[in-house]
Amino acid sequence: MGVGPLFISRVIAFLVIVLFLSARTPAETFTTLRGALEEVAAKYQIRVGLEYAINDKDLQPITLDLSAKSADTVLTQLINQKTDYAWSFADSVYDVYPQSNSDSILDVKIHEFIAKKLSPKNTADLVGQIPEIKEWFHYSLSITTGISNWTKCFVLRKIG
Repeated sequence: MGVGPLFISRVIAFLVIVLFLSARTPAETFTTLRGALEEVAAKYQIRVGLEYAINDKDLQPITLDLSAKSADTVLTQLINQKTDYAWSFADSVYDVYPQSNSDSILDVKIHEFIAKKLSPKNTADLVGQIPEIKEWFHYSLSITTGISNWTKCFVLRKIG
């Protein structure tokens, strides 16, 4: 009693499917936009800037396939889920920002700013005191939120 060609072809097809499915990296789900971008920055060794949309409470889970060959592909996956956002690449930084925020803090022109040998917290405090930044907060967030929203704007830096 021999094994027929149909049986052999089915076994081979089954093994190919098993190998294909086991080789794929499953998608990962992140609870916050910041968490997703931190993982993307670490995986692809890139610098990422994030500006939250004013009304984004960052409660929508984000699922990303980090097996993609490029950060561009993953960031496109991200904005397909967070449709209020866009991304761009300039000066070696991937920026993720609100599409409809016509008065973005990223557009503020700062006359002069020098910070040397400061901790990230001290630098953030110093940035909060820059006259152009203070004016932007006063204009954009005047009554409702105040300077505390500065923590919603940050840059994830490549380590190393």
